[in-house]
Amino acid sequence: MRRIFLLALLIGPVLAFFDVDWGEGGFESAGIAPRPKSNREAIVQIYEARDCRWRGLLSMHTWVAVKKPFAKYYTIYHINDAKRDGDYLDIFKGTADMHWFGNKPNLIYELKGPAAESLITQIDKAAISYPYRNQFNFLPGPNANTFIAYLARSIPGLHFTMSPNSLGKDYFTDGGFFARTTSDSAYQLSFKGLVGMTLGGEEGYQLSIGGLSFGVSLAEKAVTLPGVGRCQFSKTSQ
Repeated sequence: MRRIFLLALLIGPVLAFFDVDWGEGGFESAGIAPRPKSNREAIVQIYEARDCRWRGLLSMHTWVAVKKPFAKYYTIYHINDAKRDGDYLDIFKGTADMHWFGNKPNLIYELKGPAAESLITQIDKAAISYPYRNQFNFLPGPNANTFIAYLARSIPGLHFTMSPNSLGKDYFTDGGFFARTTSDSAYQLSFKGLVGMTLGGEEGYQLSIGGLSFGVSLAEKAVTLPGVGRCQFSKTSQ
């Protein structure tokens, strides 16, 4: 059993090694987001991409991009530990679907229209009130994924499933040990992001040790491995 555990612990980073740009890539558009100048409606999107350098072996980096009605640009909200002014909250006009140091982004949430317009105001208020904007710890958090998970738990109606590799998402910002998952479909326990478990829902059953997630989803016939994320063995019938 110990050998199986160690193999699972090592296989994720090994496979992820071939999927990480080691900080040499750029931030060009992936061609996913609607062009802001030709789209008049409000848009809210959340993206994830492999983190840069060695971090990408274990974790994703997540950010939220919003566009108000008729705006000709997207506003990006994320935690950027490269900032040196003591405030890691980074809010800027930029490319919504940017590559993150060359790593291609995945769209994990999107909302358009009047509902998105209302959500933008709430996102801005919650972001500014983020309690750990002056602190950053890659493990166990708070980090960039802690921030995005905080938005999901703070704003009614903003729910989405984060990758099991989003290290820091289980670091609760209220100091508690029990919360809803970011998808709002299940509950989870977590002790400062170091040790925890998720009980069903869209995330499945997961055990987190040191931020690394192991799990199984019986409904989707999938397992979760560190670095790899969710591996689905067969598609569920429609």
